[in-house]
Amino acid sequence: MYETLMEMMEPRLQVIFQERENAGIQKGMRQGMQQGIQQGMQQGMRQGIKGTVDILRELGHGDEEIKIRIMEKYDLKEEAAEEYL
Repeated sequence: MYETLMEMMEPRLQVIFQERENAGIQKGMRQGMQQGIQQGMQQGMRQGIKGTVDILRELGHGDEEIKIRIMEKYDLKEEAAEEYL
């Protein structure tokens, strides 16, 4: 009786398992994409700030002035701004 019941349910169980596996894959892909986008944005922001610092230095601005400007422009705390100098 158990074997007969399992034979009857097996196709439906396979569908359920496949649906859950697909849902897990989709969730993982969404999370991976979100994480990749966030990391890309952070990397782009860091590169932009470094470029700004380089340009301001080339124009003769001092570190203190640069720090103040990037703090204002990029909404950075003082400690974070100092890391770019």
